[in-house]
Amino acid sequence: MKKAFTLAEVLVTLGIIGIVAALTMPILIEKHKKTVLTSRLKKIYSVTSNAIILSEADNGFIKEWDLGSEYSRENLKRVVNKYLLPYFKVIEIVESKDDNGSYATYGFRLADGTTLLFSLDGSSASGNPPQTIMILVDFKGRQAINSINNLDYSRDNFEMAISKGRGKLSFFAWGEKSGSYAGNYTREDIINHHKYGCNSKVSKTLRLNCGALIQYDGWQIKDDYPW
Repeated sequence: MKKAFTLAEVLVTLGIIGIVAALTMPILIEKHKKTVLTSRLKKIYSVTSNAIILSEADNGFIKEWDLGSEYSRENLKRVVNKYLLPYFKVIEIVESKDDNGSYATYGFRLADGTTLLFSLDGSSASGNPPQTIMILVDFKGRQAINSINNLDYSRDNFEMAISKGRGKLSFFAWGEKSGSYAGNYTREDIINHHKYGCNSKVSKTLRLNCGALIQYDGWQIKDDYPW
């Protein structure tokens, strides 16, 4: 004769399953979120790299690109429209209505909802022309960034740069040593930079090194990442 489970035994078993699920589900959900984030970041880096390759075939190497002499929105739009826009699958142009307090006011949205917002960078205070196209990746689909208070550089936003000097695309990465920006840096440099380090002591609005850290770690979010 087969022995059946009593109602009490079934309830106890279900209770144990519920407790285990309650303990493990948050961990699984967070792990899934990290996997999704790293996949999106790797994808946008790859898509941008491929767009640059196509642009270089038409417009010459990055070092030959004409970034103009001004940091104006008009010049920014000219640069983006010539060297980048035609080489992405764009579904919408995004642009803020004014420049009041904003530094990334023009760009476009891709089919997966990612927005790329651009700005020109260089030694403007010294009167030098732009040397870098900065790319702010925004996974929230915003029209423009008018305040750094809206940013989270460890989850929603990541900064990339197309540098004429280096002739390549790279993630923003500052180390403590002079000249280590987007150059030779260690993992410790990326994490511990006093202003832009990817660690919990730095405000999320300034963790610009986090994209470089994820790439450095082989497109993974490790345990010391400020999640």
